[in-house]
Amino acid sequence: MCRGIPAKNITNPIDVVMAAMEMRNFLKKYEQDKRSGNKSIWDLKIGIHTGPVTASVSGKKKINYDIKGDTVHNASRMEALSEVVQY
Repeated sequence: MCRGIPAKNITNPIDVVMAAMEMRNFLKKYEQDKRSGNKSIWDLKIGIHTGPVTASVSGKKKINYDIKGDTVHNASRMEALSEVVQY
């Protein structure tokens, strides 16, 4: 297992959805607190797909962590096709 990527278990899909909802709620609260009714400057689109990935780490000074695979491509496609959430 790579650091930061969870081991396969039955709660992964639920954990991913809960993380997405937490990000959405944080951004909504941030926009309300900082913009006070003005037009929001952040849009949120989320694509979710769980499954196997391949991870690679590169760099010495600045560490670059990259994940690849069909799971990542499917999530990217879902995000690209989703509608922007407006608050």
